[in-house]
Amino acid sequence: MESTLGGSSGQRRLGAALAGVAGVLLLAGCMNGFGGSNDGESGVDQAARPSMEEILTRYDEMRLKMFARLNAELGTQSWVNTHDEGIGRAGCPESEDPTDESADLPLYSFDGTYPKSDWKRAVEIVQEVGREYGFTDIRSMASQSDNLDVYGEDGYGGSYDFGMSKNTVLTIITGCHRWDNVPAPDDPEPY
Repeated sequence: MESTLGGSSGQRRLGAALAGVAGVLLLAGCMNGFGGSNDGESGVDQAARPSMEEILTRYDEMRLKMFARLNAELGTQSWVNTHDEGIGRAGCPESEDPTDESADLPLYSFDGTYPKSDWKRAVEIVQEVGREYGFTDIRSMASQSDNLDVYGEDGYGGSYDFGMSKNTVLTIITGCHRWDNVPAPDDPEPY
């Protein structure tokens, strides 16, 4: 895949910052930082939850649909897997099942952002697609006039974070799920 992290120090700083954001979001997902629950407290019996493979496929489909809608309505952008990586995996110590895991899908971004006049529509698109996949709108945060983050969460403890600032970023994290076929620890594309 095309990489946006080249040789300039500015690009390396961007890569380091995005890696930090991904790490914080994975930790937040494991610690239930978006307001839901990764264990059985979300009201969904663990046995009734989709497998990790099913949820990863579903979330990847949602991401692609978000990108397609954003590109169709607001102009084509070159979304890239920022670190050319697969998913990140973590255990779920709060779960009753020690084999449960949570995962973060690859962080995708593009250099730059949409014109501010399109930010409201970009948020609406992401939230509309998220709702089609069972996500509720948790919150939107504008920490400054040039920075906007939108969070959504589903009934399984999964979450997304869509952020616009100098660059545009989408991260998606699962809640706790069981694998149908547990992949090797170093398998970057287990689904």
